[in-house]
Amino acid sequence: MIQDKLDLAADVLKQVLVIDDNMDITKLVCMQLQPQGFECIQKHSVKEAKEILHKFLPAIIICDWKMPKEDGLMFCKEIKTNPETSHIYFIMLTASNDSAEKETALLNGVDDYITKPFDTQELISRINIAYRVCLLQKIAFEHERNKAFTQMGNTIAHEINNPLTGLIGFLQLTKSRLEKKNTLHHKDILKTIQSLERCLEQSLRIKNVVQKIKDVHQPKFKMHGSTQIVDIDPKNDAPKN
Repeated sequence: MIQDKLDLAADVLKQVLVIDDNMDITKLVCMQLQPQGFECIQKHSVKEAKEILHKFLPAIIICDWKMPKEDGLMFCKEIKTNPETSHIYFIMLTASNDSAEKETALLNGVDDYITKPFDTQELISRINIAYRVCLLQKIAFEHERNKAFTQMGNTIAHEINNPLTGLIGFLQLTKSRLEKKNTLHHKDILKTIQSLERCLEQSLRIKNVVQKIKDVHQPKFKMHGSTQIVDIDPKNDAPKN
C-alpha cells in the first residue's frame, strides 16, 4: 500500500514549473528536462506563475531571479511562507555569480541556485537532486502519518476497550437475568435498574474519551507497557504544586 502511494507520488514529484521572462530560457530548460521524465510547464512572469498555482501545484520550481515587476526572490518568499506551498523545492536561476547574492537567496528560502548560462548536465543533476529530496520528504511524511494512525489506533483500543468491555458485560448480564425470569419482582427490577445505571456510566466514559480524542490538536505521547499511545489527558500527569 505504501509503495503504491510512493509510486504515484513519484510521478507527481516530477512536475516542474519553469519561470523566466526569456521564452528561450524556459523552452531550453523544458527541452532538457522532458527526456528525463519531468513534466514541465512554462510561465514568463511571477504573475502568470501565481495564477497557475491555483490549478497546478508542482514539486519543483525553477525561477529566474531578475524579472520585471515581481522578481524571483520575492516569489520564493511567498512560496515558503505559505503552508500550502512551503514544501515546493525552489531553484533560483540568475546571471550573477556573486557569492553575496547566493547567500541572500539561500537565507530567504531558496533551496538551490543555478548560474546562467548553465551546463545541461549540471541542470539535470540539480533537478535529480531536487527530485530525490522531494521523494525522501514524501517517504518521511508517509511514515509519520502511518505512525500517527497506529498511535491513535492504540490509544482508542486502550482508552475505549475498558469501558466498552464493562458496558457489554452489564448488558449481557441484564439480558441473561431477564431471560430467566417469567415474572419480575421488585428486587429483580432494582437489579436491572442498577445494571442499566452501570451501562450508562460506561457509555458516558466512552463519550468522554471520544470527546478528548477529538480535542487533541498537539498530541503528546506516553507509554502503555511497550506500546506508545496518545496522551488524551496530559493535565492529569502535570506535577502538583
